[in-house]
Amino acid sequence: MALIKCSECGKDVSDKASSCPNCGNPIGVGNKATVVQIDSAPSKRRKYRIWLLVFTPMFFVGSFFSLIWGLAGGDGQFGIWLFVAILGFVGMCVSAIGSWLAKP
Repeated sequence: MALIKCSECGKDVSDKASSCPNCGNPIGVGNKATVVQIDSAPSKRRKYRIWLLVFTPMFFVGSFFSLIWGLAGGDGQFGIWLFVAILGFVGMCVSAIGSWLAKP
């Protein structure tokens, strides 16, 4: 480990340091520092937003057709569309809560 002078403040700094502890000036070849930001929250929020885009139409289409079949008295299709509406509603709730909890 060698000590070098900071180009900004002139204090002695380790050559292994990424920045000067005194003034924060980046230390290294050509005074270029690489900053890597790791943030997994946006990808999680994106996943929940995609789920929301899938389940919202599912809820509305299922609700519409279950209402139509329910009023028409058709027993065969009513249960299927009601299931689609309920599945869409639960999916919407889960994705909205998941997106809210994944905020950084």
